[in-house]
Amino acid sequence: MLTTPADFLEATTRVRACYSEDPGLSVTARDLARLSGVSVDACVAAVATLDKEGVLHLDRRHKWRLSGDLQSVRRS
Repeated sequence: MLTTPADFLEATTRVRACYSEDPGLSVTARDLARLSGVSVDACVAAVATLDKEGVLHLDRRHKWRLSGDLQSVRRS
């Protein structure tokens, strides 16, 4: 399913909000979609962009984390 620009913007906003509320969050894209209330496709597009921007990174367990969260980086 294609993600519309509006869906992408909403997903990006909601994903950012999830990490603002819980900076130590470490979840898969599917779980992040569920937590943020957006479609999996929109969430995948959002995390890919946030990864390119250096906001999020995918750890070795295939979970998305804040890039600036040094404690969580050390644990991955």
